[in-house]
Amino acid sequence: MSSEKVTVFSGVSGDLRPWIAYMEFGFSLFKNLELDKLSWAKLFMDGTAKEYVKRLERISPFKSWHEMKYALLLVFCLLYTSPSPRDA
Repeated sequence: MSSEKVTVFSGVSGDLRPWIAYMEFGFSLFKNLELDKLSWAKLFMDGTAKEYVKRLERISPFKSWHEMKYALLLVFCLLYTSPSPRDA
C-alpha cells in the first residue's frame, strides 16, 4: 500500500495552487487529452469545489483543463485572498 496521499481539492482556503500543481504533474506523466484532464480533475474534487464546477457546467461545459483551472482560480483564490493593510 502506498503512503503517498492523493490530493483532493474541496474549495478550502489555501489548497488550490498545490492541487493544480499536483494535477498538472499527473497530466504531464500521462499525456492526457483535454477531456480526460477534465474528468480526472473532477475525480479529485469534492465539497464546494465540486458543486461549483457542476453549477458552471450546467450553463456551459468546460472545453479544456485551462478553462476549468481559470474558473477555479478566479473564485477560490479571490474568495480567500484578503486585502493587504496597504490596500485599506
